[in-house]
Amino acid sequence: MKKHILILILPVVLFSTPLVTNVRFSQKGDIIHIYYDLNATGGKFNVKLDLSTDGGKTFTIVPKSVSGDIGKGVKPGENKHIVWYASRDYKTLTGTNFVFRVTAEGKGLIYLRTNSKGYKEYKNTKDGSILIYIPAGEFTMGSNHGDSDEKPVHKVYLDGYYIGKYEVTNRQYKKFCDATGYPYPTPDPGFPGMDNYFENYPDYPVVNETWYGAVAYCKWAGLRLPTEAEWEKAARGTDGRKYPWGNSESGTNKANYWIGDNGQDDSYHYTSPVGSFPRGISPYGCYDMAGNAFEWCSDGYDANYYRHSPYKNPKGPASDSFRVNRGGSWRFSVWEIRCSFRNWPAPDYRRKDFGFRVARSP
Repeated sequence: MKKHILILILPVVLFSTPLVTNVRFSQKGDIIHIYYDLNATGGKFNVKLDLSTDGGKTFTIVPKSVSGDIGKGVKPGENKHIVWYASRDYKTLTGTNFVFRVTAEGKGLIYLRTNSKGYKEYKNTKDGSILIYIPAGEFTMGSNHGDSDEKPVHKVYLDGYYIGKYEVTNRQYKKFCDATGYPYPTPDPGFPGMDNYFENYPDYPVVNETWYGAVAYCKWAGLRLPTEAEWEKAARGTDGRKYPWGNSESGTNKANYWIGDNGQDDSYHYTSPVGSFPRGISPYGCYDMAGNAFEWCSDGYDANYYRHSPYKNPKGPASDSFRVNRGGSWRFSVWEIRCSFRNWPAPDYRRKDFGFRVARSP
């Protein structure tokens, strides 16, 4: 005679996270149906199921005879369905104190909120970066009042994309290094009074990293570097402004940059924790796009590129000799923190004010 398994599930609050929510169960004979919502934008996830017999204190049972939306390659969505053929794993399993747990790991985005500027923010599940969605559309790129490589001013159309709300921090980059064996940035920037900057200042921007290191981090996180055009649009919006906050120079309450001998003080001699200047955010809500650390972009550099760059989604010239970085830094003046300013170091160059922020395509 066939023996059915009896599993009674207590109505407990399960392990709901921003990624996996609305977990629920039903039983038909010895078959258990588990449903859940996988809340992400894009990406594929590795979904796991385990079971507690002590009300959720420990999870010691991992169902083996399962099918449906479990394992690698699960796409986000509502009402995902796992089927557990319990009798194939256990002859008897009875009680009233069982709790199922569904977890997911992968590279995708979780919606968080609409920010104060009216744009949607998401969290990248791999590295914790907050990304802002920049809608498709046209903007004005370059400046007729800057350096020669900022000319001519021209219109650019970009498809929608995501870009980091903040610069990548030491904490995030250390997680990447520890997970992959990639070397820590060297040498220490040597900021007086800030010994072992990389490990002791987790919420400050990672610096002293090459373009190659930035690319490696992005690949691990399921992201990429922004193009030069994407960076500039996120910094200045669509009205052609000079700085992220507008056209007036900032003083020191909007950005961390070198203020010379004018008697002002932004309270930071070197880098500052990311997000320290809320009055200097961009039209989309991005922080530190002026000052703090120069930020690597994906593009190669050509001083004359704007003369022949494509109108739609320019990617930059195919050059490995130099790479663009943007935004100025704590050690540069108000001239270099303009939205249109272009810097062009070699991709293997390290400097104590070179960092980056991430981006992603939809």
